[in-house]
Amino acid sequence: MVRILTIAAVAACMLGCRSTTQARLMDKGEDDLVGARAAGTETHSRLIDEALTKLLTRHEGEVKSAHAKVAFVDLENKSAEELGDFREQIMQIIETVVENSNRYRMISRRFVHTALNECRITPNQIMLPKYRRQFAQVLEQQNNPVDFVLYAVLTSGTTTGVASMQRDYILSMELINVVTGDLDKESARVRKEYQK
Repeated sequence: MVRILTIAAVAACMLGCRSTTQARLMDKGEDDLVGARAAGTETHSRLIDEALTKLLTRHEGEVKSAHAKVAFVDLENKSAEELGDFREQIMQIIETVVENSNRYRMISRRFVHTALNECRITPNQIMLPKYRRQFAQVLEQQNNPVDFVLYAVLTSGTTTGVASMQRDYILSMELINVVTGDLDKESARVRKEYQK
């Protein structure tokens, strides 16, 4: 009898406690949601727009050809938050911004990963001239000559108050010339307050 009552109580709670989620499509003119517990779309979009646009614009004067080839090799997450499904979205947005610029063309990440695997190197090892040359040679053999390598690093810093918390998000973009090893870097910062 007690067992039947327990099962009935659990079932009643599950039926009564069930929450309903509703959704709607947002209009193009509406602002992105800010996110109550993590960075969210608005934060990531702002970081990418500011850092990458500044970097590409500043670097345009040094680009000789009209369509310099860029290999996006890594997005490092050194922030306090897991990126989850935002990781792939951030990478797609970065590639789209580069591709839509007037001077640069992206090399498919599939070719980039294949070249890394064939060279048996990690994205960080491309910083060494020997591995950078190997990486570039493999891409060239795939009919994808590379001019620049692009890295993205996401970090955060947290300040905790009594009833609120501030998290500063920084996205750093590094564009490296494959031949010379010269590095150009730009960062963007977004401050976000969370209230308890």
